[in-house]
Amino acid sequence: MKYNLRSAYCKILLQAAALSHILKIAYYCAEAQRFILVARTKEVLGTHRT
Repeated sequence: MKYNLRSAYCKILLQAAALSHILKIAYYCAEAQRFILVARTKEVLGTHRT
């Protein structure tokens, strides 16, 4: 019983780690996307001004 509980706990920890890893990647992707968007907006505004 103890062994099963431990393996279940390990599985939960692994899933949590994987989930946080996925969330971290998604966050960085969103940040990169936002950065590109801001850069493009600045470019567009810059071309409109001149």
